Formats: sequence, structure tokens, C-alpha cells
Amino acid sequence: MRTAARAPFHALRSAMVALTVLSLAAGAHTLAGGQLPVSGILLALLALTGLAATTATRLKLNLPALAGLLGAGQLLLHEAFTALSPRPWADLRPGRPAPSRRTILRRSRTSSALSCRLPPPARRPRPRLFRS
Repeated sequence: MRTAARAPFHALRSAMVALTVLSLAAGAHTLAGGQLPVSGILLALLALTGLAATTATRLKLNLPALAGLLGAGQLLLHEAFTALSPRPWADLRPGRPAPSRRTILRRSRTSSALSCRLPPPARRPRPRLFRS
């Protein structure tokens, strides 16, 4: 019975790939203005990313397949961060006063869900420099 020869430190290499992928996705999500989920959810996402990295490092992938896999992984992590992060309007509980429109707009700068429902703030007309 033959067993496949495993590369030394395969689990460590997969864990480092998963940590790097998750760190890059979290950094890009934060730089874009998003919030990260709580640490327990981040650890669960790290475990899932580690599972995917372990599976991907066992396969021999060419460059287009690897680029597609990494792009899809980044997109999935971005969507997971967006779906699982705390919402800025999550403090709307019964008995608490509703936040003002300015507060909602300030909190929703990173959320496309509220910014598409609220009308944009009124703009002042620009002064004309030259009269015709």
C-alpha cells in the first residue's frame, strides 16, 4: 500500500496562506471603510479559509486557475465581512430614541443599504465667477 508523499510542514504552510489571505482581505475591507466582524466570527472564517487553502495547496493549479481561486476567495471574504459585521443602525431597539437623519447618514457611509434609500443631502448652488 503506497501513500502519497506529503511535503514537510504542509499544515503550517496552509495555515500561513490562510492567515495571509484573511489578513489581506480584512485590511482591504477596513481601508474601504467597512467594519470587521467580532473575533469569534473571524476565527471561524480563518478556519474555513484554512480548509480551502489546504485543499488548494494539495492540487497542482495553473496560473489562471489559481488567480480565479484567489479572486473568488477575496470576493467571498468581502461578502462575508459585509454580511457578518455589526450594523451601524443595530442599536434601534424599542424604548430608545431613534437617531437623527445626520447620524444615520454618518453611520451609513460604509453601507450601501441605507445610502440608496435616503435622498442625498441638499447641495448649495455654486457661485458663478463670471457673469455673461
